Amino acid sequence: MFANPRQLHSLRDFQRLAGWVNWSLNVFPLLRPDLSSVYEKMRRGTFPFQKLSINNSISSELHWLAAHINVSNGVWIIELREWPRSEAHNTFICDACPIGMGFWSPKTCEGFVCAISPFAQNGIFFFEVLTVLSALNHVCELVTPKPHHLAILTDSLSMFDLFNMLHALLLGQLRTT
Repeated sequence: MFANPRQLHSLRDFQRLAGWVNWSLNVFPLLRPDLSSVYEKMRRGTFPFQKLSINNSISSELHWLAAHINVSNGVWIIELREWPRSEAHNTFICDACPIGMGFWSPKTCEGFVCAISPFAQNGIFFFEVLTVLSALNHVCELVTPKPHHLAILTDSLSMFDLFNMLHALLLGQLRTT
């Protein structure tokens, strides 16, 4: 376990841990007082693979944080529950390819497309994400009444994983679609 006293971890491991904990503070805002010892320890490091030790203060903070996350409800941003696709108030079909991207609403028979420049430096994954976010933005800005059940369909398993887990995988871990 990372939080055992006298263990050595690289500065990069400390930075990675601090990043994940900072992300979790969006869901658990009452746990913000934690991490001061971790940041103090990281301040002493200069090289990514420099070994830093876990002291009692860091161990105590991380154990306190883990214990409170386990019993906290956090902040509910959305309520997740399964429902049949037939109950969707709106459905959007999203896709991207090397020359363009777009989304379509079967309910309103509206489609929105955008060409992708042949000089674009972003990969297909970026445009798949942009297409899904464009559909979500469309719903938030223009669709009335706001749907309680929204289905966004894509042929990209990486898109599903991204939005289902609420975090992006490292580029080397992404599934190709």
